[in-house]
Parts: sequence; structure tokens; C-alpha cells
Amino acid sequence: MDCIERFLRDIVEVRVYAPKECVLPMPANLTFPVRNLENCIFGSPLLVLSLGGGIGYALDAVATLKEKISKKAAGIIYQHDLTATVKDAIDDVKTAIAGLEVQHLYLVYKDESGSYGLLYALPETGTLSYDSTDNTEHTLTVSYSCKSNYPAVVLTRPNFIE
Repeated sequence: MDCIERFLRDIVEVRVYAPKECVLPMPANLTFPVRNLENCIFGSPLLVLSLGGGIGYALDAVATLKEKISKKAAGIIYQHDLTATVKDAIDDVKTAIAGLEVQHLYLVYKDESGSYGLLYALPETGTLSYDSTDNTEHTLTVSYSCKSNYPAVVLTRPNFIE
């Protein structure tokens, strides 16, 4: 039974990490939802998309995150779907994504207020892809979808070491 859907529309930066580049102060066997994490450490990102001439590849507009909460026999499952549009270096972004499609990934995002969030995916549930079938001229739609035992986690004082 689906319980609720929540949207976050003002995402201005998206960073994709391999788990080995992340130090998260969270035990793997938690059974209750983690809502906040402090002092996480993130190494070199595999891919960065940002708005307004920041680091990485340029976003065409703010990205959108949809979170769907479902109650299953095994407990509550969170489905996270993030969509972003890239306007420059489209071939480079396609190449970067093609190399990440089969990896377990963590996704960190920043909203317009400067707050950071983490999508903590269950193993083998995350999919990073792009769609160029119905895009407009010179843009590419990038999507990340994953399932988690946790809602989007708020990051307090994240440390980015690149």
C-alpha cells in the first residue's frame, strides 16, 4: 500500500559517489529510519551536476526529487527518484554515466538554501541513467532511482575532500 509522495524541487547540485569514497557514521544494521547524519566525509565524486556555473557539468534548471513511501511486508520502503537536465558537455555526461550504471552508488544533493541531503540506496537497487529520446535541443535528462530503508537523509556539516 502506498502511503505518501513528497517532492523536493529546488536541488541545485548533485554529486554521485562510490561507497568507498564515503565515511558515514551509521551502522549498517539499523532498523529505524535515519533522518540526520553529522560530519560525514566524502572523497572524490564520480559525477557532479550543478546549477549556476559551479563545479562539474551544468544543470539546465533545478533538479527534482520525488520520494514515495510504501508499506511492504518487510517494512517501510522509500523509493527515491531524482531527475535533472544537463545542458552542456552532453557526450561527456553520457560517457560518465555509462561507466557508473552497474555500480552501487550514493547520491548527495544540495538545495537552494545550501542544505545537503543523502540518498542511501539499498545494494543493487540504484539506477543512474539518461534519456535522450524526447529531450529538447542541447539538453539531456539524467535520472537516478533507488530504494532505501531511509527517507532522504539530511546531512549536517558534511566534509567534502576532493
